[in-house]
Amino acid sequence: MIAKQDIVKKILSSQDEKGFWGTPTKLWGYQNTVFQLLLLSELGFKRNSRIEKAVEFTFDFQSNDGSFASVLKGKKKSPNEFCLTGIILKCLLLLGYNDSDSRVKKAVTFLTSTEDEGWSCNWYPMEKDKVIPEKCYMGGIKVLAAFSKLPPSMATGKVQDIISRNAEPYLENRIYWYRKDKKGKRTKKPSWARFAFPLFWQSDALDVLDVLTEKKSIDDAIKTVKKIKNTTDVVSFNPVNVQRNTVVSFLWNRKQYRPPWLFSVVEILKESKKIAGNIHIKCDIAGGGNIRGAHNCKGCDKEYLKAIADFSLNQDVNVFKKLKCNCKEMWVDQIDLEDMGFGSLVNMYG
Repeated sequence: MIAKQDIVKKILSSQDEKGFWGTPTKLWGYQNTVFQLLLLSELGFKRNSRIEKAVEFTFDFQSNDGSFASVLKGKKKSPNEFCLTGIILKCLLLLGYNDSDSRVKKAVTFLTSTEDEGWSCNWYPMEKDKVIPEKCYMGGIKVLAAFSKLPPSMATGKVQDIISRNAEPYLENRIYWYRKDKKGKRTKKPSWARFAFPLFWQSDALDVLDVLTEKKSIDDAIKTVKKIKNTTDVVSFNPVNVQRNTVVSFLWNRKQYRPPWLFSVVEILKESKKIAGNIHIKCDIAGGGNIRGAHNCKGCDKEYLKAIADFSLNQDVNVFKKLKCNCKEMWVDQIDLEDMGFGSLVNMYG
C-alpha cells in the first residue's frame, strides 16, 4: 500500500489541518502544497479526504479564466502561469479528478485557448540569443504531460492537434539540444540528462519521452515527409537503437524506453510512399531484430527486416502485403490505448 510507505507517511504528517503544506499564501516551492501533491500523485496515491482538502485549498488559487497563480496576496493573485497550471492539471488527473469537476475543465480550456505554437512565458528566455525555441521549452512539456493524462472524454481533437504540433520542437531539437553556443551552433542542455524525481518547474528528457508515444512518432514521421517532399529526392528513415552511455540507454535499462516496432516502420514507409510519389524512400535499421533495435518478435523479425530492405531497394510497397504475425495484435493494442489519451506505454511489451 502506497499510503503505508515511510515517505508518504512523512509527507502526510506535515500537512496542515487546513489542507496545505508549507506557506499558505504560496503554491510554488518545494515545501509548498503543489509539490507535495505532485509527489503523491506520481507515486500513485489516489484521492481521499486529505487529498481533497489539499486540492480544495489549491483551487483557491485558480482564476476565473481557469489558470492557477503561484502566490495569493490578500484578494489578488499573481499573474497567470501556464506551466503551473499544467503541473496542477496533471496532478489532478493522476489523483482521479476528471471532467465531472468544472474547475478541471476550466484549466484545460485555459491551456488550449492560450496555445499559439507553444506557450509564452514572462521568464523565458532569459537570454534569447542562447536558445533556439521561441516559446517556453521547459513549461511547454508540462502542459503536454498533463494533456497526455486526459481521459478519452477530454482528449478532444483540438487537444490532440496541440500535442502533435507542440511535440515537433522536441523532436527537431533532439529533446535537449536546444541551446546555442557562442558561434550560434546547436548544443545540448546538460541538465536535461541529469534526472530527478519529481520535477517542478525544471524538465528533463524523461518528461518528454513520457509524452511522445509510438503513434505520435509514426504521425510525426509522416508529417515530416509531407513537409519536405518538394525539397528533396531521397527520404531516409533511421529508427532509434539503444547505444551504450546515452540517455536512451539509461531509459532502456530502467524499462522506460522501447525501440520502435517494425510494424511502425512499415506503416511509415507505406504512407510516405503514398505521399512522396517518385521520391526515393528508404530505411536503414541498425540493430534490427535485436532488443536494442527496432523489432517485433523473434518469429517475424527476419521476414519484416527483409521486406523493409527490399522496399528500400525496389520501392514496391507490395512486399509488405504478405507479412503477418500474431504479435501485431500487441502493437495494435498499444497504438489504440495510446490514442485514447493514456500517454506512452513503453513498458507494455518488450
